[in-house]
Amino acid sequence: MLRRELVLPEGAHTIVLRGNIDNDYRAFYNGQDISGGFRVFGGCPVWTQYRINHRIPVGNATRHHLTIIGRDYGFWAFLDPQVHAEVGLWANAGPDRTVPAGSAVTLDGSASGGPGATVLSYQWQQVSGPPVTLGGADTPAPSFTAPQVASPTQLGFRLFTFSGYQYSNPDAVTITVNPVTGLSPNLAPIVSAGADVVVSLPQQASVTATATDDGVPQSGNLAFRWEVRSGPGPVVLGSGNAATTTASFVHPGLYVLRAYASDGQLEAWDETVIAVQQGPAANAAPIADAGPDRVLDVNQEVSLLATGTDDGYPGVPLTYAWSVQSGPSGGALISQPEQPLTPASFTIPGTYRLAVTVSDGLLLAEDTLDLVVLPANEAPIARLGPDVQLQIGEVFQLNLSISDDHVPASALSFYYSQLSGPSHIVLGAEVSLSLPVWFPAAGVYQLRASVFDGQLTGYDDITFTVTSAGSNLPPSVDLPPFHEVPGYPSDLELIGSVTDDDQPSGSALTFHWQQLSGPPRGALILAPDSSQTTVTFSEPGVYRFRLTAYDGEASGDAETEVVVFTDGNSAPQVEAGPDQQLQLSEEALLHASIVDDGIPVGATLSVAWRQVSGPAPAVFDDPSSATTLVRFSRQGEYRLEVMASDTERSATDSLVIAVGAPNAANLTLSLGPDRVVAFGDSVTVPLHLTSNGVTIGVTTFNLLQLSATANAILAGEGPDWFTLQFPVVGTYLFQAEVEHPDYFVYDQIAVTVTPGNNLAPSITLTSPGSGSLFPLGGMVTLQAVASDPERGAVTVEFYDGPTLLGATSSVTSSFVLQTSSLSLGSHTLTAVAVDSLGQRTTSAPVGIQIVRPAPTVRIAIPADGTQHPIGDPLVINAVTTSSVPVSRVDFFVNGQPAGSDTASPYAVTLDTAAFGPPPAALSLTATVLTSDGQSATATPITAHLVDPESIPEALLEITTPLPGDTITAPTIVTGTVQLPNLASWTLEAREANAPCGDWEIIGSGTQTVTDDALGEFDPTLRLNGLHELRLT
Repeated sequence: MLRRELVLPEGAHTIVLRGNIDNDYRAFYNGQDISGGFRVFGGCPVWTQYRINHRIPVGNATRHHLTIIGRDYGFWAFLDPQVHAEVGLWANAGPDRTVPAGSAVTLDGSASGGPGATVLSYQWQQVSGPPVTLGGADTPAPSFTAPQVASPTQLGFRLFTFSGYQYSNPDAVTITVNPVTGLSPNLAPIVSAGADVVVSLPQQASVTATATDDGVPQSGNLAFRWEVRSGPGPVVLGSGNAATTTASFVHPGLYVLRAYASDGQLEAWDETVIAVQQGPAANAAPIADAGPDRVLDVNQEVSLLATGTDDGYPGVPLTYAWSVQSGPSGGALISQPEQPLTPASFTIPGTYRLAVTVSDGLLLAEDTLDLVVLPANEAPIARLGPDVQLQIGEVFQLNLSISDDHVPASALSFYYSQLSGPSHIVLGAEVSLSLPVWFPAAGVYQLRASVFDGQLTGYDDITFTVTSAGSNLPPSVDLPPFHEVPGYPSDLELIGSVTDDDQPSGSALTFHWQQLSGPPRGALILAPDSSQTTVTFSEPGVYRFRLTAYDGEASGDAETEVVVFTDGNSAPQVEAGPDQQLQLSEEALLHASIVDDGIPVGATLSVAWRQVSGPAPAVFDDPSSATTLVRFSRQGEYRLEVMASDTERSATDSLVIAVGAPNAANLTLSLGPDRVVAFGDSVTVPLHLTSNGVTIGVTTFNLLQLSATANAILAGEGPDWFTLQFPVVGTYLFQAEVEHPDYFVYDQIAVTVTPGNNLAPSITLTSPGSGSLFPLGGMVTLQAVASDPERGAVTVEFYDGPTLLGATSSVTSSFVLQTSSLSLGSHTLTAVAVDSLGQRTTSAPVGIQIVRPAPTVRIAIPADGTQHPIGDPLVINAVTTSSVPVSRVDFFVNGQPAGSDTASPYAVTLDTAAFGPPPAALSLTATVLTSDGQSATATPITAHLVDPESIPEALLEITTPLPGDTITAPTIVTGTVQLPNLASWTLEAREANAPCGDWEIIGSGTQTVTDDALGEFDPTLRLNGLHELRLT
């Protein structure tokens, strides 16, 4: 017995115990037997690891003593040492308050906690009232500015806390904001500096500022002023204090002018960018070259080198941006996408198209290259076919078939070599894929064909059994090695290929199918005496079958394996582990905990780590292992995710790793709220860096574009600002970073560019028609017609709900959809037209239905033509296949209803006495009805009712060994099998009293046996002790 004792801390009110133990366990808490409270997950055999996950309420006891006692099955019988004492945890959001409008408000959650609990994190949320900006929402005391209101207004907030093991229930607080009576609050003017301008020297630029105001103070007229914020040379303003002014320039380049508007109390500003070109020549777009196309191996690192040439205008350095246009999702890793020379690697085989965008600050150029990433090389596969039996003097035509993954892309070479034999094999032609061979002497020869792809060699062997004239050769039997059945109950057709030498003369081949392993009652062989049969499966599992062919003197056989999967598969349970904090020079050890239910049977769990977010790519030692090391090149916060899949279902979990020194100064970088602009307008974004709430200056920063349909243009930048322009409409996401030796902070901002006055394209989804039905496994052709009145060219995208199915670049577009990729039920199809600016128009939706294939049903018992004694009850059993639940099966005898059954195995019992004196023939059939209203009817079979005296008496008996016999050597088990309508019998053995012992087949047959051998029991292959035999 295994005994583990764990003493828990005081003050706990719930114990969570996780571990591994077998089904025969006892659990005691403070001396009380609590075994019945545990739920144990697992199954046979006993070496499977069981998981217990149970909460034990322990009240107010001052000492918690837990003892687990379980059977010791060796190394696996243990308890997880992580026993968590979870304590009471609550959130306290502080008292309700009333504050004046415009005042600073700080919420207080410092009273949160619990006996013995430590609050690791806070989460504040605003749940009602005018929205406010809540600073420090993950701290005990966030703050905001009370909004201006016309009447008393309530703001609602709630607080969650987290201890590392559990979340608290939320607590709420209400802040009532009263208006400031007698005064209307003054709001700053809203200023626009106008659209960005492009001029050529010596041309002047004319700029106009506009502003709107709330009229407070009432006496004030708006005052305007202009100032030059940046540029490569001096700027002469025509009037620095007017809404409209001119600007003159000496040098080409990008200039930023700022317009201010003041109402006498408050002032606001906006900026515009003026691009000055060297006249009279106009700026031309740069020329981009992404380099030649490549072919490389998976995980091979390659250096990408982009070159850009330019005319020198507008006088700023060229910038580069690499992106992935197409290829396997998540397979490309570009280390430095903003550099012309950057390493890149590819973790998934496939064809990738990479693009490099070169910008001179005003105009863009793009070039692409294709990279074909080859999968890891696998050896070629050579096939010579089954072994051969022939006589001296016969010529055999040898045929070699070869398959390869074409990695590397070199020509295959092959050759033959003799491994054994009494003499040399004679090859009757030059080495080729097909050639005649013959043998000078009788005996057994072995020949090998080897295939070389330039790196790896694959081979196959064939054995020739050569006999002298007149000798009988055993039949040659061939079966496919493996089958898969997706569920049960279901049928599978097994087809054997049998060849023979027609010896002895006049003898016909006989066949026999036999189940060697698998659930003993889970498979029914319908035609065991034919080379081709159908097997009906009623249980999941791994089955093995043998086909034997007999020519009257000699026999040959072959085997095949069948895996029947089960319904009810649950996704694996995944835990990525706790969050971590480490220095930049350190590695992080990742260890994912994964638990699965073992379904599908025989499936291997796969694991994949990936990076979700972070300031730079993380490098995993082995992303396909649950335990791996990961390294980081920059400070910051990284979120990593692990996925586990059992080949049918998958699950994920994530953790956060903070790299670098803790942010002791509470540095925060803010880019402000997200922006919305019209196409053609630019956006200037200021950077605000604070330490403990105090603004400090930004000296340098890095700017990254994280996502968009195209690359934005950096039109200008300063120490604490940057200006962006956009080539197409869409949403752009940017990240600005401030990095120092001791800290790293960043913030993100999204800019949505609207079409403005651009006319949208139009599109109509013309096919399929709404309400169409398509069977699962078929095809649907989607057709659409698009047009663009302004720009002509459009891209057409086809969607199933939010899922992109495919895209074309023709205004008259079509797409063929395989319905096997869709789920059953309703689907909403749309087509989207995208013009050259990125403006999108979606067609009217079309609804279609993907329906299931029709169900099937057949009579399994009795077999067609069976004889049954009249007067005895006759059980009629039907087997169905259906992709939806079966509602019921109706049975019919001679066309009349004979009963129904709603649960598998579907069967009714027939009183045969009502069918008159024998002999009588009954026509039996059944109809299946499914939950979705479909039905199917079985092919009728015939059962013959006969006089009971004409049927031999049933006898099933094991005669030797006797009960209690001691067996020390292999022993033949004898007995009698005598049954009317006998289909098959099975002799099985197992260890007696084993908690999870499985029956093992040691003999089987299809013929009557009378006090003769049934099988062999070999004690040398078993453990000492009691064993049981059964005959079925």
